[in-house]
Amino acid sequence: MSINHSNYASLFFNKSFKVYFGDTDAAGVVYHGKYIYWLEAARIDFFDFLGCPYQEFQQEKIGFVPVDISIQYKKPLVFADEFDIRISISKLTKATVSVKGDVYKSNILHCSSIVKLTCLDEKTWKVLPLHERFLKALDQKAAS
Repeated sequence: MSINHSNYASLFFNKSFKVYFGDTDAAGVVYHGKYIYWLEAARIDFFDFLGCPYQEFQQEKIGFVPVDISIQYKKPLVFADEFDIRISISKLTKATVSVKGDVYKSNILHCSSIVKLTCLDEKTWKVLPLHERFLKALDQKAAS
Protein backbone atom coordinates (compact mmCIF):
# COMPACT_ATOMS: atom_id res chain seq x y z
CA MET A 1 0.00 0.00 0.00
CA SER A 2 1.48 3.31 -1.07
CA ILE A 3 0.78 6.55 0.75
CA ASN A 4 0.12 9.62 -1.38
CA HIS A 5 3.36 11.53 -1.17
CA SER A 6 2.67 14.13 -3.86
CA ASN A 7 2.22 16.70 -1.08
CA TYR A 8 5.92 16.31 -0.29
CA ALA A 9 7.22 16.89 -3.84
CA SER A 10 8.37 20.42 -3.00
CA LEU A 11 9.69 19.57 0.48
CA PHE A 12 13.50 19.86 0.45
CA PHE A 13 16.18 20.08 3.11
CA ASN A 14 19.73 21.24 2.34
CA LYS A 15 22.85 20.56 4.39
CA SER A 16 26.30 21.95 3.60
CA PHE A 17 29.60 20.08 3.89
CA LYS A 18 33.26 20.53 3.02
CA VAL A 19 35.78 17.92 1.83
CA TYR A 20 38.90 17.41 3.98
CA PHE A 21 42.02 15.33 3.27
CA GLY A 22 40.70 12.47 5.42
CA ASP A 23 37.68 12.20 3.12
CA THR A 24 39.77 11.39 0.04
CA ASP A 25 41.30 8.19 -1.29
CA ALA A 26 44.62 7.41 -3.00
CA ALA A 27 43.34 8.93 -6.26
CA GLY A 28 42.74 12.26 -4.52
CA VAL A 29 38.96 12.14 -4.84
CA VAL A 30 36.35 11.56 -2.13
CA TYR A 31 36.28 7.91 -1.07
CA HIS A 32 33.03 6.37 -2.33
CA GLY A 33 31.85 5.24 1.12
CA LYS A 34 32.17 8.76 2.52
CA TYR A 35 29.13 9.83 0.49
CA ILE A 36 27.00 7.33 2.41
CA TYR A 37 28.24 8.83 5.70
CA TRP A 38 27.33 12.36 4.55
CA LEU A 39 23.97 11.25 3.18
CA GLU A 40 23.13 9.66 6.55
CA ALA A 41 24.11 12.86 8.39
CA ALA A 42 21.83 14.87 6.11
CA ARG A 43 18.96 12.37 6.61
CA ILE A 44 19.28 12.58 10.38
CA ASP A 45 19.28 16.39 10.23
CA PHE A 46 16.22 16.15 7.97
CA PHE A 47 14.35 14.66 10.96
CA ASP A 48 15.37 17.75 13.01
CA PHE A 49 14.20 19.99 10.15
CA LEU A 50 10.81 18.23 10.29
CA GLY A 51 10.57 18.84 14.04
CA CYS A 52 10.87 15.19 15.08
CA PRO A 53 14.51 14.56 16.07
CA TYR A 54 15.77 11.06 15.36
CA GLN A 55 17.04 10.67 18.93
CA GLU A 56 13.44 10.88 20.19
CA PHE A 57 12.60 7.80 18.13
CA GLN A 58 15.75 6.12 19.46
CA GLN A 59 14.61 6.73 23.04
CA GLU A 60 11.41 4.85 22.16
CA LYS A 61 13.44 2.08 20.47
CA ILE A 62 11.97 2.93 17.08
CA GLY A 63 14.37 2.83 14.17
CA PHE A 64 14.36 3.90 10.55
CA VAL A 65 16.91 1.45 9.19
CA PRO A 66 18.32 1.29 5.65
CA VAL A 67 17.18 -1.80 3.77
CA ASP A 68 18.21 -0.68 0.29
CA ILE A 69 20.72 1.88 -0.96
CA SER A 70 21.08 2.95 -4.57
CA ILE A 71 23.80 5.44 -5.38
CA GLN A 72 25.09 6.89 -8.62
CA TYR A 73 28.43 8.68 -8.70
CA LYS A 74 28.44 11.24 -11.50
CA LYS A 75 31.41 13.52 -10.86
CA PRO A 76 34.04 13.27 -8.09
CA LEU A 77 34.53 15.75 -5.30
CA VAL A 78 38.08 16.66 -4.22
CA PHE A 79 39.83 18.23 -1.24
CA ALA A 80 38.43 21.65 -0.21
CA ASP A 81 35.25 21.31 -2.27
CA GLU A 82 32.23 22.80 -0.55
CA PHE A 83 28.97 21.10 -1.43
CA ASP A 84 25.35 20.67 -0.41
CA ILE A 85 23.19 17.62 0.02
CA ARG A 86 19.54 18.08 -0.88
CA ILE A 87 17.22 15.66 0.91
CA SER A 88 13.68 14.95 -0.25
CA ILE A 89 11.07 12.20 0.00
CA SER A 90 10.85 10.00 -3.08
CA LYS A 91 8.32 7.40 -1.88
CA LEU A 92 6.29 6.40 1.16
CA THR A 93 4.62 3.08 1.87
CA LYS A 94 2.93 1.82 5.01
CA ALA A 95 6.26 0.88 6.64
CA THR A 96 8.97 2.49 4.50
CA VAL A 97 10.20 5.88 3.43
CA SER A 98 12.55 6.28 0.48
CA VAL A 99 14.77 9.31 0.86
CA LYS A 100 16.44 10.94 -2.13
CA GLY A 101 19.81 12.52 -1.47
CA ASP A 102 21.47 14.60 -4.16
CA VAL A 103 25.01 15.97 -3.79
CA TYR A 104 25.53 19.34 -5.50
CA LYS A 105 28.60 21.52 -5.86
CA SER A 106 27.89 24.90 -7.45
CA ASN A 107 24.52 23.59 -8.68
CA ILE A 108 26.19 20.69 -10.51
CA LEU A 109 24.97 17.21 -9.54
CA HIS A 110 27.89 15.05 -8.36
CA CYS A 111 26.06 12.12 -6.77
CA SER A 112 22.48 10.91 -6.47
CA SER A 113 21.04 8.34 -4.09
CA ILE A 114 17.85 6.73 -2.88
CA VAL A 115 17.89 5.12 0.56
CA LYS A 116 14.88 3.02 1.52
CA LEU A 117 14.33 3.08 5.29
CA THR A 118 12.07 0.65 7.11
CA CYS A 119 10.46 1.64 10.39
CA LEU A 120 10.93 -1.03 13.03
CA ASP A 121 10.77 -1.84 16.71
CA GLU A 122 14.41 -2.02 17.84
CA LYS A 123 13.50 -4.28 20.78
CA THR A 124 11.95 -7.01 18.63
CA TRP A 125 13.35 -6.04 15.18
CA LYS A 126 9.83 -6.30 13.76
CA VAL A 127 8.64 -3.96 11.06
CA LEU A 128 6.22 -1.23 12.16
CA PRO A 129 4.00 1.14 10.21
CA LEU A 130 5.64 4.52 9.69
CA HIS A 131 5.35 6.39 12.96
CA GLU A 132 2.40 8.78 13.11
CA ARG A 133 4.61 11.54 14.53
CA PHE A 134 6.87 11.30 11.47
CA LEU A 135 3.91 11.41 9.05
CA LYS A 136 2.35 14.39 10.86
CA ALA A 137 5.69 16.22 10.82
CA LEU A 138 5.94 15.67 7.06
CA ASP A 139 2.40 16.99 6.58
CA GLN A 140 3.00 20.05 8.74
CA LYS A 141 6.30 20.95 7.07
CA ALA A 142 4.83 20.45 3.58
CA ALA A 143 1.92 22.75 4.48
CA SER A 144 4.17 25.54 5.80
